[in-house]
Amino acid sequence: MTNSNKRLILYGLTAVIIIIGVIAMLVVGGRGAKDVPAPSTSSSSQSEPTSGSMDTGPSDENGTFHEIEFGDAETMLGHSEYASLNIKEDQLSVVDSKQLVPVQGDSGPIKTETGHQLYRSPVEEEFYAGAEEGTDEPANYIISGYSLMLVQNGVIEDRGFLREEGTGERIHVVQNSTAKDNFLKAWNDGQAILNGDTQGEKGSIIIDGCLTSYQYTEKNGEIYFNLAEVANEICSIAPYNEESGYVTVYPNEFFSIQIPTTAAAGINPEAFNIVGDTFLFRGWNGNNFEYRAPVLDYLHPEISAHNASRMFGWRFYTDGEVLSIVSDPLNVNDNVVIYANGGSMGYQTVLEQDADGRMWMRTYADGVLVDEMELTQEMVDAAITDTEQSEAPTETPGEPPAEIPSEAATE
Repeated sequence: MTNSNKRLILYGLTAVIIIIGVIAMLVVGGRGAKDVPAPSTSSSSQSEPTSGSMDTGPSDENGTFHEIEFGDAETMLGHSEYASLNIKEDQLSVVDSKQLVPVQGDSGPIKTETGHQLYRSPVEEEFYAGAEEGTDEPANYIISGYSLMLVQNGVIEDRGFLREEGTGERIHVVQNSTAKDNFLKAWNDGQAILNGDTQGEKGSIIIDGCLTSYQYTEKNGEIYFNLAEVANEICSIAPYNEESGYVTVYPNEFFSIQIPTTAAAGINPEAFNIVGDTFLFRGWNGNNFEYRAPVLDYLHPEISAHNASRMFGWRFYTDGEVLSIVSDPLNVNDNVVIYANGGSMGYQTVLEQDADGRMWMRTYADGVLVDEMELTQEMVDAAITDTEQSEAPTETPGEPPAEIPSEAATE
């Protein structure tokens, strides 16, 4: 087994341990492990927020934004921010246990395209993934906020959120320069409205400081918006599928929350404790409470700002015309970087043959070897075969192409 394969296996095992721990915490005290629906726990309030119960404040004739107060005694508001998560100390202890050492290049410390310092750990007993016994090639890491993140072959693992080391401020990741320009325009447009420099269009939604194309509506004194749209804008790691029976919301990189839709009634209503048109929601991050909330329409999964605040801890502001949603104060900034997950991050990966004739796939950063994997003869032969096949013509002139079954059809 190759060095990198062993690293991946070790990383997988320890990642499973972490996930099991988080799920256990969620089952006992909260809600939200990935692919686990939103049902129950022990606790108190069973009441659903009532229509018109929010305090929208003054008339805002001067265009000043104010926070919408909902007045819930039991809520995730104030308990969901990245800085307040109850797994913070565990994450910090993992970082401390690594005894991390900055990776140095010829011109100084090596940083990724995202601005993170690259680290290695001299500790043999790796928590996430580590050096193969008997070698001197440890895993590479960055610190995102207060959490350790693995860098494999120059690629940072994808958790949906990336943060500045230490501060925890979110780094907004986009795929290309056009997306970066669009983000900065949305940020500038949003800030102009929030600062009162321009008047926003009635029904507009600003998310974490950026103006979006989404709209909110008002019904019976309540503000409603499409949860699938807003959730995907905050974190696009789990796009909404109407047939899934729920909308997945990621308040941060450690928790996910599934809110059932009417499609769940015919799939697995017991998992969400659906009774009539409501389901049982429970708090998370150790905040133990529960209440019955409306099941969302699967075609138009609209949720009230009141329920979204209570479930996810989001804060809502309005000037009477525009709705501003703050998912986390640390997410409100224009810190945006271009980084395609499959990109090199400034690293160079090459195939090399050593003096003994062995083939290696090696990754360098600023001339320093940061990762390597020995290629077996079978892997080399397979790569050559794949290259030859990709260069060969796939169709006979004059004949229609062969039908290739879709992924769905092969499952």
